[in-house]
Amino acid sequence: MNKKIMVGIFAMIMLLGVINSVLAVDGFCFVRLGNGQSVPAEIVSSTKHMTCDGTICFVHGLMSDSSFLQVCTDSRGYYASYTSCDKLCTNNGNVNPAVQNLTLSAIFPFADGGVFTKQTFFMDIQTNKIASITMIDNVAGTQRNLCPNCVSYQKPMNFKQGFNDITIRAVKGGEVKEKRISFFIDNLKPRITKTMPLQNKFANGQFIVSYDESNVKNVALNYGISGNVLSQESTTCPGGKAQSCMFDANLSDFDGMGIEYWFTITDVANNAVSSKKVKVLVDNTMPVINIFNYSIKGNYVTFYMNVYDKNMDKIIYYDNDDPKARVLCTGLNKGVCSKKLSFKSGHHILDLQVRDKAGNVVSNVVEFDV
Repeated sequence: MNKKIMVGIFAMIMLLGVINSVLAVDGFCFVRLGNGQSVPAEIVSSTKHMTCDGTICFVHGLMSDSSFLQVCTDSRGYYASYTSCDKLCTNNGNVNPAVQNLTLSAIFPFADGGVFTKQTFFMDIQTNKIASITMIDNVAGTQRNLCPNCVSYQKPMNFKQGFNDITIRAVKGGEVKEKRISFFIDNLKPRITKTMPLQNKFANGQFIVSYDESNVKNVALNYGISGNVLSQESTTCPGGKAQSCMFDANLSDFDGMGIEYWFTITDVANNAVSSKKVKVLVDNTMPVINIFNYSIKGNYVTFYMNVYDKNMDKIIYYDNDDPKARVLCTGLNKGVCSKKLSFKSGHHILDLQVRDKAGNVVSNVVEFDV
């Protein structure tokens, strides 16, 4: 044989060897399929997967003369060109992956028990065998078929607001693998609907915020003047719609002064919203009853009260046999409230309350018979 031809043949053999060594990477190996076993095709064609049917196996319509089908697959189990493979697939040294145990890999883009502000996530789910993949909503008790016959599911998925608890399940014959995870989604900011006291009104230390928020983490009250702003925080305010939370602040350092206050509500996803700043006048001083007496004549009782309060509002009373509050005086005449009232016969216990515009209250209880 011509020497040049011999060199050419040798070079060709070496080149094929290099090509085969490049193509036969670790991610490819020959799978032997038995009766009824399949592998999916990477490229969609008229035949979407390779199946060994009965004792005769078919590959794209071509018959094999053996009772098993040897197919080249990649690391995911997809059909690959036979030139990519040079070895049988193994599992810890045991040939034939058909006897491998089913595995399930579910890579979630969030942590178990996490809290998130978005609702759509990309799911990456893979198995080592063609299997049925489903997602179970453990909260709603529903089941969704993600893929009836595949080795992977990689798609965006939308989840509901609030608490989510899901299980990813892969089933191959009698083999079942599951991955479970729970998480919380909250992308709605809290909504503050009202704060008390109102603008330019009096404050005695009681502040109220009304809001809509199902997942309250904390509520903070901020109050004071420039250079001296104090805060109180509560983690026990209720969650839900049309809820309210009350704070009792010590305003003794601001008595008689004008201050600003505002609330900040934070939910479990750290969404936060603050109310507008409200200006109020602090009145932390209780009314003073200097003189109190009464006289009875028949069914009539005359009350006399000398009261001091710079922001006086009104004097009311409760009778023991009448739960309704009734007004004794709506104002003072030179510091005096004098009123004659008619009572039915019997024993009476009156709770007389002097209230100022800031809500400070002082009471005096009296008993008499008419």
